[in-house]
Formats: sequence, C-alpha cells, structure tokens
Amino acid sequence: MSASKERYALVSDLSPTGLRLHRPYRGAQSPVIQLEFDLPGIDEVIWAKGEVCFDHVWRPPGGNPRLLQTTGVRLTAAASGHLKLLRDYTLEYAPRYNRYAERRAFQR
Repeated sequence: MSASKERYALVSDLSPTGLRLHRPYRGAQSPVIQLEFDLPGIDEVIWAKGEVCFDHVWRPPGGNPRLLQTTGVRLTAAASGHLKLLRDYTLEYAPRYNRYAERRAFQR
C-alpha cells in the first residue's frame, strides 16, 4: 500500500478471524485491504490482508458535519505467528470485554 493510501483507524470487535475499523470517511476503498496494527501490551506489529465484509458511512449525532466510516474486515492472510498471537490475545482478553459489553447493555 502506498503512503497516499494509508489510513489510520481505531480497531474494535477484534477476533481471531476479523476486526472492525472506525475512521474518518475519505472516500471509497478497495474490497481487499492491507492491515498493519498493534495490540495493547504486545510489542509486535501484526501485518495481515483482509476482505471487507461491510462498510457503513455515517454522520455522528450533534450536528457534526464530518462523515465517519465503520468497516468490518475478515482476515484472509497473515503470517502464522501473527495469527497465533492474535488468537491467543483475543482468547485471553475477550472475556474481559464481554463483561464490559454486558455492563454497558444493562445500564441502558
């Protein structure tokens, strides 16, 4: 990916097979994307290729004129060591995040 196509994003809903990206909208993108991301507390950058499963452009509430984009990505390729690191990380931390999601759901 060339530097002109580089886009910074926040990652959420991480699993061993995919993730969700959140970022400012900057136009259409390819259905296949190259990813480079790190995991909190892990001192290694993960490189992967992914296929866009869904892409949603939306405007945040409150009159903000800036469009945002949320994209679901299914991982299609990565080094086996990176896939193992991702799997181990999500299995270790997923229960913590689920409890947080449950608390948030009951607060509403």
